[in-house]
Amino acid sequence: GTGKQFLKAGEASKKFNTYGILWTEKSYIWYVNGKQSFRADKSEFKKPMSLRLSHSVGEWERPNLNLKQLPDDIDIDWVKAWK
Repeated sequence: GTGKQFLKAGEASKKFNTYGILWTEKSYIWYVNGKQSFRADKSEFKKPMSLRLSHSVGEWERPNLNLKQLPDDIDIDWVKAWK
């Protein structure tokens, strides 16, 4: 997939942001504030996927984290899903 960083570290917690994902038969496209931020061909994924709205960190990421730089908890205002 390809991606471009639209938010710098700490920026997301300073304002309201809109995140989206377009899930089609051929690809997954992620959006930040209406701009495409990442795209992956569906063929890259071999197992079923699900969408989780969370602020989690994998165990493999923990050694590289600076706890003082982590953002506050995520607050989700609303979720809209359609087919």
